[in-house]
Amino acid sequence: MRWNISVVATVMISVSALTSCANQREALRQSEFPGFEQVSEKGDGSSFLVDPSSISAQGNGAVQFRLLQLLPGGYAIQNASVTADNQFVSEDGTKYQKDGTAAGTFSGISTSISDSQKGLMSLAEFVRAELAKRKSFSGSFDDSKALQALYGQYRPDLGGCLRKDVQLPGSDEVTPQATAHVFLSREYESHGETKHLLLIATNTEDNVCHACAPLIDAAIFTHKNGSWLIERQFNEVQLPAQYGKPPDCSWDRIGQDQWALVVNNMDGGQGIYHSDVIVISLEAPEPKAVLSFSTEYNDSENSPKCQLSFKTSSKAFWDGEIGVTYPKKPGHIDRLHYTYSNGTYDTQDSIPQETAQSEDVPGETETEPKTGLPPEPPTEIAPDVPSSNERARPVHTNKKPHATVARKKPIQTNDPLDPRLFLDH
Repeated sequence: MRWNISVVATVMISVSALTSCANQREALRQSEFPGFEQVSEKGDGSSFLVDPSSISAQGNGAVQFRLLQLLPGGYAIQNASVTADNQFVSEDGTKYQKDGTAAGTFSGISTSISDSQKGLMSLAEFVRAELAKRKSFSGSFDDSKALQALYGQYRPDLGGCLRKDVQLPGSDEVTPQATAHVFLSREYESHGETKHLLLIATNTEDNVCHACAPLIDAAIFTHKNGSWLIERQFNEVQLPAQYGKPPDCSWDRIGQDQWALVVNNMDGGQGIYHSDVIVISLEAPEPKAVLSFSTEYNDSENSPKCQLSFKTSSKAFWDGEIGVTYPKKPGHIDRLHYTYSNGTYDTQDSIPQETAQSEDVPGETETEPKTGLPPEPPTEIAPDVPSSNERARPVHTNKKPHATVARKKPIQTNDPLDPRLFLDH
């Protein structure tokens, strides 16, 4: 992508060319350019045509779209945008002759939209008006209509919307194209209004490694006067994820007119695993984690199950409780009580070390890990490293969950020829 921002002459030539093409507008027939809509029938704006399905809102307030410009002897097609501060920016595109034959590159430009540039003014008004139409829809809530309001044309064949120039979490590169899908849709009541939450995961087919995560966005719609309007939109909500899939999420009531995203996640590797519970508020301008809990364990057959619940009361934020159970300790539950103060949930409880450890069940034999996670590749274990079926050691923390790497113990020996010293560690 190349913008000729500094070449003022190019900008003047391009804009003047558009103006001169207004004289040819009477020869324009809509059928000549299927999929494009003329900005206006009269004036300089008649030289612009826009693909309505390509119009989309960007996180910085800009409106992006596919633009066709009439030129002397032909036309050009390019990606363009109108920014929040009234700048017109276009990328390098392709110039065509009247018969549709490609005739080279049509350079992109960047210029301020002034009152004297009637064509660009009409273009900006057109794309913003079209976007405003798509920002709302009537009738029952429809995920496909909501996605189209957020990202543009909905593709039934994909079950989602195509998004361009997406940067996936953990990647330094921009992905030219990715698909956005809804993975959580929930209607609820708050402050006397009917609202609807959408969680959207955007990803590519090949972003599926253990450490790969989709781009996750959130949007809240409000129902007013028979229409659904976008109230808030959050780009790139930070959630733990693996194998290109979003974590298990729910939208739960946590107080009087208070709702939050509750995330349950389990992950690990090299014999060390962790189960996490995170509560994320979407009330502030940015998503905020108001509760974070994690247990760490090394017995994959005794992976703790964490269940969060809230006790209904007159408090603005209800008291919460996390119950932790273990497959090898039937009937046993560790409870941690949480109260809300100064913007976050906190607890004075912890999991007792002696009760959190698992007991081997008589008659059981070692089996493959039952974690729900794909099996880890086999690794050689030194004689003094505990095997995977030994006791679990859950650890409670209020810090943000993070992956832990297992470290092997050093070999203790006075024999320089001890064969263990020659094992691959």
